[in-house]
Amino acid sequence: MTRVDLKTDDGLKSACAEVRSRIDQEQVREVAALLQEIRDASETRREALDFQVRVWDDTRLWWGGLMVRRGISAKFFLEKDGIHTWFGQQTGLELPADREQRTERLTALCRELILEKVKKAVDWEPWVETLRTLALFFPEDFTALADPAKVVPLADAMGFPVGRSQVVRAHRRILDRLQRVLGSAAEGLEGTAERMLLPNQLYRLLYPKLWVVRAGSKGRDEEYVLSNRTAMLGFESEPAVEGDTYKDYSDRPRAEGDERSDKQLDTARRQVWTFARKIQAGDIIVLPQMMGDRNIAWGTVEGRYEYREAKDGVRHTRPVNWIRKDIPRSNFGEYETPLNAGGTVFSIHKHANGVLPLLDPRLARMTPLPFEQRRVLLIFYQEDELGWLRWMLGLIGDGITKDALHQRLNERHKWSEATTVWKINTASILGCVAKRGENIEITDLGHRVIESDDPDVLMEQLLTTTVGTDHVLVILDDGAQSKEDLTASLPMKDNAAKELLRFLEKLTVVDKDENGVFSLTDRGRRWRSAIHWEPEPPRPSTRLPFEAVWTPMSESAAKENLLFDRSLVEALHLGLWADTQRHFAVLSGLSGTGKTQIALRYAMALTGAESDTGGPVEVISVHPGWHDPGPLLGYVNPLTGGYTRTEFLNFLLDAGKKPRQPHVLILDEMNLSHPEQYFAPILSAMEIRDGEIPLHREDAEKLGVPTGVAYPSNLVIIGTVNMDETTMGISDKVLDRAFTLEFWDIEPEEWPGWDGCSLGEAEKSKVRGLLVELTKALSPARRHFGWRVIKEVVGFLEGRSRDSGIALTAEDALDQVIYAKVLPKLRGSDTGRFRDCLDATLTVLEKHGLRRCAEKVEALKEDLEATGSCSFWR
Repeated sequence: MTRVDLKTDDGLKSACAEVRSRIDQEQVREVAALLQEIRDASETRREALDFQVRVWDDTRLWWGGLMVRRGISAKFFLEKDGIHTWFGQQTGLELPADREQRTERLTALCRELILEKVKKAVDWEPWVETLRTLALFFPEDFTALADPAKVVPLADAMGFPVGRSQVVRAHRRILDRLQRVLGSAAEGLEGTAERMLLPNQLYRLLYPKLWVVRAGSKGRDEEYVLSNRTAMLGFESEPAVEGDTYKDYSDRPRAEGDERSDKQLDTARRQVWTFARKIQAGDIIVLPQMMGDRNIAWGTVEGRYEYREAKDGVRHTRPVNWIRKDIPRSNFGEYETPLNAGGTVFSIHKHANGVLPLLDPRLARMTPLPFEQRRVLLIFYQEDELGWLRWMLGLIGDGITKDALHQRLNERHKWSEATTVWKINTASILGCVAKRGENIEITDLGHRVIESDDPDVLMEQLLTTTVGTDHVLVILDDGAQSKEDLTASLPMKDNAAKELLRFLEKLTVVDKDENGVFSLTDRGRRWRSAIHWEPEPPRPSTRLPFEAVWTPMSESAAKENLLFDRSLVEALHLGLWADTQRHFAVLSGLSGTGKTQIALRYAMALTGAESDTGGPVEVISVHPGWHDPGPLLGYVNPLTGGYTRTEFLNFLLDAGKKPRQPHVLILDEMNLSHPEQYFAPILSAMEIRDGEIPLHREDAEKLGVPTGVAYPSNLVIIGTVNMDETTMGISDKVLDRAFTLEFWDIEPEEWPGWDGCSLGEAEKSKVRGLLVELTKALSPARRHFGWRVIKEVVGFLEGRSRDSGIALTAEDALDQVIYAKVLPKLRGSDTGRFRDCLDATLTVLEKHGLRRCAEKVEALKEDLEATGSCSFWR
C-alpha cells in the first residue's frame, strides 16, 4: 500500500493527478460513445434483447465483459423470463432526486436483479459483472471498479467506511468525492467516463499487483526496455492479443513453420495473455536483470497493452515508468528465490509484503500481529519519553548484562531490580532491545531511536505489535472523544488504556484539550493513514459468567412452559468454554426431552439474538444424504463454474468478521448422516489456532469466495443426536472433540405445564400418575418418553374437554392417546430387561383401565415369545 492520503481533498487531487496519465484516452472516448448510445436509446430499443446483450457483453468499460470468465454470453439469462424487458424498463425509470432515496432505489434494483433474476438463471451471484453493467446505465451512480471486494476498501481509504451490503452507497460516495476535487474536468460524457475509470487506478495505487516480466532470453532486451520506458515480450511468433477470452486467443492459427508442441504453444500464449490482459495499469513490474551487475529494476505500468513496432520488429509491449534500475540482488535475501521462478511473465503478489519494501520503503505495507500475539505497553513515567529511552539505550551500548545495567540505573535513580526489569521489558516491547544469551543488546530500531528524536521511528512497532495503539488512531479518526469514552472503547484494562493515551500524547500523536477531550494531531493523522487494516478486537472472552446466560435462559423458558435442569446447563456451559478455541458440544439421548430447545435457548441467551435466523444463531437440520462438506460449506458448480454458497458459509464468514460476537451453530439431529464425513474440514480446523477450513482451489477473486476460512474462535457448535436404529453412530473423531451430555432421565411430575393445564383436578391427577408409572416401567429398557409426548398427551385430553362435539369419554381418550404417543416406542429383542419392561407396562395399563393399549402389549408379548423380537410396527 503506497502511503497516499485519499481522505483529504489535496491528497485525492494529488493521487488523481498521478494516475490519470495511466488511463487510456482511447478507452475514455470509447466508453463515452457507449454512454451516449445508451442515453439516446428509445424505450423500445432499450428493452430489446439484442441491445441488452450487446451492452452486457460490451468490453469497452471492462475488457472482461459480463460472462467472459465463464465462457458464456449474457444472452444465456437475459432471454429467460423476459429479464431483458424487465431490466430495460427498470433502467428507463426516473430516479428520485434525493440522494439517499436514489441510493436505496438502486440498491433494491441491484439486489433484485442479482439475487432474484440472474441468480435463478445462472446459479451464482455475478456481482462484479452486474455492477459493471449498471455503471453503463447509471454512470452518475456506479464506477467501473465493479468488484465489491475492491470498492469497499477504496471507500474506506477515501474516508467513509462501509460494509459490503452498502456497496451501492460506496460507489456513489466515491463519485461524489471525485466530482468535488475534479470540478469541471469531470463534466461532459468524456469527463464522466474518465471519472468512472479513475477508481480502478486509485485502487491500483493503493494495492498494486506485483509481476515479474523478463526481457528476452538471457536478458538480451534489457537495455532496450529500460531505456525506452517499456516492458516487452520476445514471443515474436505469437500474434497480437485479440478476443475476449483466452480461448479466442489460443484458437488462433500457429505461425507458419512453428514446430513447437501443443503444450509449449499453450505455455507461451498463456504468458502473452497474462501480459496483455491480467496486468493492468498501476501494477508493478519487477525485472531481474541478467546482464551487467544483475541488479533488480522495477517500475509501474502506465497504460494498456500494444502490439507495435519495437526492437527487431513488432512486439507485445506495455508502457512502464522504470523507477529504479540498480537495486542489488543481495538486498532481497529470501525473496530472491521467488524472483527467479521459471517463466517469462508471472505473479509474485503473494510475496508483496516482503518484496515491496525492498523495492522502495514508501511501498511498505505493514503487517499487524494478531491481537493475541500483541503486548500491552508498559509506559515510562518520564516527562521526555524518547529522551529517557535514548539515555537508557546509551547505557546499554554494545551490550550489557541485566545486572550491570541495573547497577548503572541504580546509580542515577536508586531503582529496585524489579523497576529495572520493567524498564527493560518496556524497551523490549518497543522493539529497541533484545536479549542475546546473558546480554541485553540494542536492535536496529534501537539504534535509529538513538540517532533521532522523531517519534515516527517507533510508528510501525507501536501500530503493529502493541495493544490498542491502532485502535486509538482509528477511533479518533472518526472524531474527538473524551478520555472516559475512549478508554471504554479500547481492548485493555482502564489503567493500561489511560497510560497508553498519556504516552501517545507525549509522542504528539494525540492531543488533549482543556476539557480532557482527545483528538488526532498532524502526526496522528499520518500514522492513521498507514493503517490499512481493521484493528482486530480481542478474541471473545472465554465465556460469559454463567448467571449472565442462565438468567435470560430461565426467564425465556418460564414464559413458554419449558423446564431446563440448571445442573445440565451448567455442565453444558463449562464444557463449551473449557477450550479457548474449540467450543463444541453434543447433546444425546431421548427424543422429545428438549435437546434442541436447550441448545437454542442457550444460544439466544449467549448471543442476545431474538431469533434463530439471520443473526448470530443458526439452526441447521442435517439430512441423511450428506456424505461430503458441500451441503454445509458450498461447492464449485461444475456446470456453471460458479460457487454455490450456503447459509452456513455466510454465517461462518460473518463470525469471522465479528470476532467479539459469539456465533452459535445448532446442528439438529447431526447423526442422521456421518458427521465425520460432512463435518470433516470443520473438525480438523477447530483443533488448530486460526486453522483454515478449505473451500475450493479455484480463483477466489473470480468466484467471489475465499479459498478458505480461518476457523473463528467465537464459533460455538451444539449438535443434537437421537441414538436409535434410524441414525448413525458417532465416531471417536467427533467424540474426542466434543463435550457430550446425555438427556435420558425425566420426571413427568416436574413438567412445567401441569400448573397451567385446563384439565380437572381428578383427571389431571390420573394422567400424571399414569405417566409417572409408565416412565418407571419403560425406562429400564430405554423405551420411555420425553417432554414433547407429555405435552401432546395433555393437549389431546384438553382438546376433548373443550370440544362438546367429541363423544369420547375421558378414559377412552386417554387410551387412544397413550396408544398413539407411547406404545409405538415399544420394540426390541428377547432379553430379560425387555421382557420385564413389557410386563411392567402391561400391569400399569391394566391398572388404569386402558383396554386397547393392554391388548396391544399382550400381542407384542406373543410376538416376542414366537419370534424372539417384537415391534409396534409389525
